[in-house]
Amino acid sequence: MAHDCFTHAVAGSGIEVHGTKGSVFANGVMSRIHAGTVDLVTAAGSERPVHGEHDLYACSVRPFTGAARGNDSLAACGAERVASVTIAMAVRQAAETGTRVQIMGL
Repeated sequence: MAHDCFTHAVAGSGIEVHGTKGSVFANGVMSRIHAGTVDLVTAAGSERPVHGEHDLYACSVRPFTGAARGNDSLAACGAERVASVTIAMAVRQAAETGTRVQIMGL
């Protein structure tokens, strides 16, 4: 589950990821600045893992510039990028028409 709101100043944002052995609850983290909390919850209890500070734009631009210089590879290959755009366009079409959109070939 992911939630972000740009129309309500106090709505907050967050991401939840649930697996068979635990869940991750990330609150107030959907921002380019280092903010919010991340909690890992398992049968053993809850813990707040330590994570370093970083700028999300720098984390995104660094692999791109490295790849442009021939020193690194991009985070996603061309096929993954095409799939992302295809899915985004299907979501937009579904929202506009109120109908289910079938995506072929993914």
